[in-house]
Amino acid sequence: MNLFRILVTCAVLALPATALADITPVGRMNVNVSPASGSVVTVLAPANNVGGAIIRNANMNIAGGQIVLIVSPTTPTSIKDGAILLMAESANTSTDGTAVLPREAYVPPGYGIYGLASTSVSVNSTIWVNFDVQQ
Repeated sequence: MNLFRILVTCAVLALPATALADITPVGRMNVNVSPASGSVVTVLAPANNVGGAIIRNANMNIAGGQIVLIVSPTTPTSIKDGAILLMAESANTSTDGTAVLPREAYVPPGYGIYGLASTSVSVNSTIWVNFDVQQ
């Protein structure tokens, strides 16, 4: 029985690498969000995400209003567009808000990454995203 476990373990360890190993580092994307409510910033377009993407880390700094980082198959016009909310941050004009993505996130093929100002925000608000795209 022990020999069987060892052989099975060796066979599993010898399996070829999956497609997750074939990633292309894209680097960082630092974007300013427009002050207008409902403005959208495309971080990664769905057409450029053929094999899926991995968001390594992300953060947002906001000086007033509310911004969100979302994943969606189409360009969103609001948070309610069937999008996946990754993180959100809001602040009033006298205090700054900061949000950090707590862990890596997988973005399915055909989905894009977007920053959305859900309320009017300060021109100093930014979204920073570091992600890799799979081949």
